[in-house]
Amino acid sequence: MSHYIDIVADINPGASVLQGYDDCIIGISSSNNVLVYSKDKIIDKLKNDMSIEDALEWYSYNMVGALDYLCEGAPIFCEEW
Repeated sequence: MSHYIDIVADINPGASVLQGYDDCIIGISSSNNVLVYSKDKIIDKLKNDMSIEDALEWYSYNMVGALDYLCEGAPIFCEEW
């Protein structure tokens, strides 16, 4: 999904990109031009190296928790239905 990164870089140079999670990008937010990541894909990727419980905790603390410290270019995380 690196084409999403290229598009966002052109329209919002301040948008954050999560290194190593390009395959978890599912789109671009039309309201603020930031990347949208799939929570499910991120958790699946984390489960390759840790238990599901640890993956959920790592995601919540290190990704969602980091949103408080990121600029306006912070990504959006969503659950796919």
